[in-house]
Amino acid sequence: MRNALLKLALTGDIREDEAVDGLRRVATALGEPLDVVEREIAAMVREGLLHDPIRIPPGAVKCHWRLEPTPAGAKLAASAR
Repeated sequence: MRNALLKLALTGDIREDEAVDGLRRVATALGEPLDVVEREIAAMVREGLLHDPIRIPPGAVKCHWRLEPTPAGAKLAASAR
């Protein structure tokens, strides 16, 4: 699932206003249970492969959820192609 998550993150397509909506989109896209996806994303954030998905852009009033690889995660995803 790790490689699939990194490839999905590279697309930049997973952005939602609410974290649970982002997690649901990822879980649906991967065909995995929501709790499994949530744990794997958290592990990958700790390992430096994904940025923390909860962001508050400069000037924003509200945070949003975005699946995005770190440079290390992008490199790993590219090598797995």
